[in-house]
Amino acid sequence: MKYKFSKKIMYSNLIICMLLVLTILLIGGFEPLFNQTQIISCPNIGMSCKVIVAGEEIILLAGEEITFNEYNQNILNIANYGVWIMIILSLITNHIIYNKGYFKNIKIEVE
Repeated sequence: MKYKFSKKIMYSNLIICMLLVLTILLIGGFEPLFNQTQIISCPNIGMSCKVIVAGEEIILLAGEEITFNEYNQNILNIANYGVWIMIILSLITNHIIYNKGYFKNIKIEVE
């Protein structure tokens, strides 16, 4: 007995996930796709640090930390967790519709 996967459920889940990610990117902007968040810190050893970022020299005090290209992580998490939730719901829906007695039949075949 094979476990069945529905292409309809998979493709509808794929479309919903793509729409969710695209909506979040339209709201938050496309910058997270191209630019990473950079955190630059100076060790706390009692000396200042000179850092060159994008051709600009920045002096950091000991223990100081600066962040470049910081994005709204809450908005990005909506897309991330939303996709995971949709995948799990898709698998549960597929199992309930097409493979409801699958694990009972496996136990019967093994014994």
